[in-house]
Amino acid sequence: MDLIHGIQETMRIKTFAMKKGADLAGIADLGLLAGIPTKPGNLLEGFTVAVSVGVRLNDSVLDGMQDRPTSLYAHVHRMANTLLDHITFDVAREILGTGYDAIPIPASEAANIAEKLDTTKAQELDWRPLTSSTLPSKAVARAAGLGWFGKSLLIVNPEIGPRFRHASVITNMPLTPDTPLRSRCGTCEECVKACPAKAIRGLRFDGVPPPREEVLDFPRCRDTLWLDFKNIHDVGYPICGVCIASCPWGRRRQQ
Repeated sequence: MDLIHGIQETMRIKTFAMKKGADLAGIADLGLLAGIPTKPGNLLEGFTVAVSVGVRLNDSVLDGMQDRPTSLYAHVHRMANTLLDHITFDVAREILGTGYDAIPIPASEAANIAEKLDTTKAQELDWRPLTSSTLPSKAVARAAGLGWFGKSLLIVNPEIGPRFRHASVITNMPLTPDTPLRSRCGTCEECVKACPAKAIRGLRFDGVPPPREEVLDFPRCRDTLWLDFKNIHDVGYPICGVCIASCPWGRRRQQ
């Protein structure tokens, strides 16, 4: 595939994803994710790029939250994940139809497990499979130019902030990668102040973040989501959304 054809095919795949319901679409160079943990460990072998797609969350629902998730946010979160799985499945089928390989990555594996899990026996849980994924979609979204890593480790888009869910398709189709964005969080600490678990450390960084424990008190965040918020009536799985709602990059676009 020559350069011009590659650019045309890249635009076609992005447009296809948008027609299927995506609000954002970008292409990630998987070389930028070298060494990232995956399940299985050799998942990315033979693949060169990933299509990252995003689905916007409902502003009114997010603005209605204060210090915890609501049943409406849980519904929107679930439906966004379902839509993402449909989009990535269709994008993968479209790529497969051109003769290239493609694998859709599930939008939210931990949430699916959590709905069937009794977390009242937390001391007996092995947290590792519950807090990892086939391929971290945040890292893919950042590499695809959909946004930068915020201080909360959410992906922050310059137009809608962190108010979107994302998922990806890995492929060997020779698509043209997008350019990752530099952080624009600066000295802002709105997510730090809003975090109900007080887990965001407020560390400033750009590009690929430092190890997770340097950025977040992850056990504190995890326990709040899995042992507290999951058990709120009509929520049912480990989500929060408070840092999403508080981010000025999302709120300012409504003004």
